[in-house]
Amino acid sequence: MHKKIQEAIDLHLSCIKSYNDTEADLELCEKLFPNAQISLNPSQVNIYWVAKSISEVKANLALLAKNGIMLERFSPHDTDPVWILKGLYVQICLRPQWQTETEEGATCRLVQIGIRQSEPVPIFKLMCDGKFIEEEMK
Repeated sequence: MHKKIQEAIDLHLSCIKSYNDTEADLELCEKLFPNAQISLNPSQVNIYWVAKSISEVKANLALLAKNGIMLERFSPHDTDPVWILKGLYVQICLRPQWQTETEEGATCRLVQIGIRQSEPVPIFKLMCDGKFIEEEMK
């Protein structure tokens, strides 16, 4: 077998094996968030749910902390902020999904702030309690 082919196969086998590392964290996340959508990457568990407020995110962070999962860092983004946590064996990412319409009880939503000049695509920013997310997380 060609050396490059064997290297590619070895790399893919290594990735497949790394999914085994996610099992304990995956099971904990499924138990804590039974209604969330959960996806896996090698060495990472991603938790998605439709969020209504920063308070909801903070409550989920507290629930994870109560189970030994601590925040490593926050990755701000105008529309898709991510909370990255140190899981039992792998990284866990909280990835709330925000709505553009005002949903009953929601204090956070995506607000259109303009249209991209290069293409007719709206530009959104996440606003919570009347403040854009970067201001809210200070």
